[in-house]
Amino acid sequence: MSTLLKHFKPNTFDCSQFMHNILATIAKAIVLQIKDKITRKISSQKMETHASDVPQYWRIDRQINAETAHLLVKFVEDITSSKFTENWANAVKTELANTIMQLAHFVTLNSSSSSNLIEPSVADAVSRTAQSLKTSQFWLSVASLALISDPKWLEFAPLWRTLKARRSQEPDPLCENHDDGQTLAHFRCEVCLTNLCRECFTILHLNKTKK
Repeated sequence: MSTLLKHFKPNTFDCSQFMHNILATIAKAIVLQIKDKITRKISSQKMETHASDVPQYWRIDRQINAETAHLLVKFVEDITSSKFTENWANAVKTELANTIMQLAHFVTLNSSSSSNLIEPSVADAVSRTAQSLKTSQFWLSVASLALISDPKWLEFAPLWRTLKARRSQEPDPLCENHDDGQTLAHFRCEVCLTNLCRECFTILHLNKTKK
């Protein structure tokens, strides 16, 4: 594949589809350890058992061993390190950034649609997480996160630049628990749907046995 890539330019074919196929293959080898906030049990989750909207040609019924996944990771690392050309490096970084931002956009939309709940609960947050797990976009994004070695790569995504520009024009969010008009928030809790500072986030989310 490396030999063939040298004979092509990223603008001569569908680079997005090219990267999605690579990410899908890597995603097959990923196993996530997810903790249920209600039962507090940890379970292993894989794309083949959760994603319900994947294209047939991904063949999620066929497993990928770790060695193959590592070879693909190394291949992508070679591209992003400009081992081929700078154009290829930027094109792949852009696709990785776009994939992650598409998931962020999906999660934001789901959170917004739930913002009219009078008393958001842990169950609501778990439901949104479960919904994300069923999408192929989630698993592509997880694979992308495993490949991004520098947060600055997100700058390649137009959506990231748009959100960053919008954020720079807005005042910094304040901690809604302090409610003193000056304590800055560092986290957005999707369970409470509340902006919290580090101290409040830590205390409010302690295990009941430790409060």
